Parts: sequence; C-alpha cells; structure tokens
Amino acid sequence: MGCSRFVWVAVVWTVVGGGCTKVNPVPAEAAASDHELKLVLEYVVETGRLGSSYAETAGILDEIKKTDPAQADALRQQLSELEKLKKPEEVKAKAQQILSSL
Repeated sequence: MGCSRFVWVAVVWTVVGGGCTKVNPVPAEAAASDHELKLVLEYVVETGRLGSSYAETAGILDEIKKTDPAQADALRQQLSELEKLKKPEEVKAKAQQILSSL
C-alpha cells in the first residue's frame, strides 16, 4: 500500500504540476532593453523627431542582440529606414510601425 500511494502521488504531481508546459522567462536584460526602445519610439511617435534619446538606440540594440540577434538585426534595419525619413508625419508613422512590431 505504501508503494502504490507513492506512485499515485508521483502521477498526480506529474499531471498537475510537473508535467505542465515549461515557460521560458524573458531575460531581464532583454525586457529592459525592449522597454527602453519602446520609450524612445513613443517619444518619436509623439514628436516626429529623432531626439537626443534616439542616439541611445545603438546601445539598446547591442543589448537586444545578446539575447535575440535576429530581432536586433531586423530592428536595426527598420531604424535605419526611420533615420532616412525627413517629414515628421513619415517619421511618426514609421516609428509607430516599429513600435507595433515589438
């Protein structure tokens, strides 16, 4: 009886607690970098200008690249396109597009 009780507890634990899908947490550095980039882009969406805080995007992308190189490369390409825009309305629209992809 003692052994069957142990097996029963092990089965219940596996089904209820231990057998659930594993959640991969986002590293804190990646979450912080994403948040910083969102703040910069929100400013750009609001103003239509690439302010002094925009200069920080290179460092933010370097941090993102440590955990997700593909995302960093895609963002770098999008930000490069953003930098080429001159009209505030176009800058706002592109920044919003990038922000929506995060």
